[in-house]
Amino acid sequence: MNKNSYIKILISIIFTLIILYISHFIWLETDGVHTSFKFDIFFIILVLSFALFYKISKYIVEFKTVKNCSKADIFFLALFFIFLFIPMSHINQDKISKAENRTLAKWHSIIENNKINYQFGKNFENYFNDRYALRYRFIKSYNTSKIHIDKHYKTSKGYIGNEEYMFLFWRDETLNYYSDIEVKKIYKYIKSLINITNKKGIDLYVVIVPIQNDIYSEKRALYYPQKSKFYKIYDIFKYKEKFEIVYPREQFLKEKKNHQMFYKQDVHYTDYGALVSYNELIKQMQKKYKDLYPISENDMKIAYSDRQNTFHDGGEHDTIWQLLQLTKKDYPPHTYKYYYLDDNKNIKSDNNEERKIYYNPNGYNKNVMLLGNSFIEAQNFLFASTFKKTVSIRTNPSKMPRKQHYNLNRFVKLLDNYKPDILVFLIDESLLMHIANTVKVKE
Repeated sequence: MNKNSYIKILISIIFTLIILYISHFIWLETDGVHTSFKFDIFFIILVLSFALFYKISKYIVEFKTVKNCSKADIFFLALFFIFLFIPMSHINQDKISKAENRTLAKWHSIIENNKINYQFGKNFENYFNDRYALRYRFIKSYNTSKIHIDKHYKTSKGYIGNEEYMFLFWRDETLNYYSDIEVKKIYKYIKSLINITNKKGIDLYVVIVPIQNDIYSEKRALYYPQKSKFYKIYDIFKYKEKFEIVYPREQFLKEKKNHQMFYKQDVHYTDYGALVSYNELIKQMQKKYKDLYPISENDMKIAYSDRQNTFHDGGEHDTIWQLLQLTKKDYPPHTYKYYYLDDNKNIKSDNNEERKIYYNPNGYNKNVMLLGNSFIEAQNFLFASTFKKTVSIRTNPSKMPRKQHYNLNRFVKLLDNYKPDILVFLIDESLLMHIANTVKVKE
């Protein structure tokens, strides 16, 4: 071999060793106690690095004479190949991406279960695509540019409106609800619930929380500007059945001028929105229970934070939620007011997966059952501070099939089991479509 050959081999070995050192956490994993050597990936990096740098060194040594090019050409060519190694300079070892709300691809060896893994190439591609260096920086820049180009960025499930408010399309569709058939179905369901509680001597209060898409409709001005049509049902019960549903839409519209009623990037109301709903319900209750009084802000601990207190895993928000997570540093934090139980009230709790029970020795002498979807969570401490006993049960527990969420026979069993004096049935307006799906009427 001539002198140039030795130079090329030496350069290749030096740079290969550098690459092996930089990538050692890929082929030599450790958790601080155990170390795992991945020979297959070590061998791949070794061979490819040496082959690539041998080829680069050949260009560098011979480029001037063969191609008659300048030193600048040589420099930029070498720089180009070096840049190819940047993605592998740091491999993300996380198992779950919180920003993307998903599990990252796992490493699969060439030999698995004493058999050749013929999918190794595809497995490696998925693993590397999920973990290469600067990946989140690239994604963040891409998503940020999308928002700057289109302030109302949308995906298949939702969109970002004005001032970074997030909306889901299916909740927009809720505002188009309430055809004559749908009104009949919802009426029949609530009427059945009234009959059940009347027979059992239980006072029923129905609370329908308005949805964010309606209350902040001006923030989604480019999409579906219609308003809620729930008053079709509200008026039927008020004037025909003499049963007034608590529907605090007007109060929400009034209070939003000075208070944040919903989280900007979540479908739930804030603690203040929950308090407004609670106060409207207590006003309705006071028509019968004259000596019942709501708790006030003075009875609670108050804190301010820019965190969002949500009661779900974020999955339904799809890529909208992911987008906001990846770009959140570009937005100013949104501060929300949070309420907490006053420790001096001596309230005790007994909670499990099925229900939450609160005992308040100083509470109003009635047993209340809260029955509803995730919107009851922010009501729990308000009712626990008000009544002697509060039983809170979700209509939509995670392990229960959706078709059983609003099964009236299930509700009857719960009422027989806990024997409340008062039943508060509380859901947000979007869930009325699920109620309608459980009822059959003649068309």
